[in-house]
Formats: sequence, C-alpha cells, structure tokens
Amino acid sequence: MFDITIIDHHDLLEVNHDCFLISESDAKYLINCQKKILEDTDRVIINYDILKNIILTFKDNSYDDITDISSKMLTIFFEMKNNTRDLIDDDMLIKILFDIYEHYVYGCVELMDNYLDQIIEYVNVHKKLEGFEYVRY
Repeated sequence: MFDITIIDHHDLLEVNHDCFLISESDAKYLINCQKKILEDTDRVIINYDILKNIILTFKDNSYDDITDISSKMLTIFFEMKNNTRDLIDDDMLIKILFDIYEHYVYGCVELMDNYLDQIIEYVNVHKKLEGFEYVRY
C-alpha cells in the first residue's frame, strides 16, 4: 500500500512504497510545477490530490522518470480541464492520459496532442466523454 502525505504546510510531498521514494527536492520541484501550472492556466485548487494521483498512476510507467513525467502530465491535465470546461472527471482524465501515454504514443508526450485534440473535440460537441473512441494514428 502507498503512503502519500503532504508533510506540512511548506509543501513537502513524500511517496513511499518498496524503495520508491520521491525525494524532498523532487517533491518541492513538483509542488512548484503545480503552482506555476495553476497560475498559467488560471486555475485554483486547494490540495495536492491531483498531483498525488498522477504520481501514483504514472509511478510504474514504462518510459520516463516519475518526476519528469509527473510535471508534464500536470501541465497536460490542467490544459485538458480548461479545454473541456471541466466536463471530464479528474480521475478519469488521469487514467486517459496514462492510457494514451503507455499504449498509444509509447512514452512520447509530443505525440499525445492528436489524441487529446480528439477528446477535446468530442467532449465539447457531446458535453460528455461516454461513447468516445480514439482514431489511432
């Protein structure tokens, strides 16, 4: 079982599991990334649940360092939330991002845009995600 804790109000995040540890410097880096991304996307959140869920979801990814991929996925996550007007549930969006990253673009974040654009278009037209199917590239 994972133990994820915001250690104190100074924004330290620690994730432990069988020698899997985000260092204090990585935690500070990710917290600062989230703050900057929120500013850049004009969003406000009061906790680190999204960051924690991204870390847990992407911890076993096949392609990238957890700190690097977490910062990239944070950016994509909040851009997607803005572009779909929050019509996709947070947990569902994180699962979708992982699925695309692992099974469609094989770790190449730059190739995710085509798939993300499909989702944005579908959700903005249909006002929901149910019924969506990817067109593979």
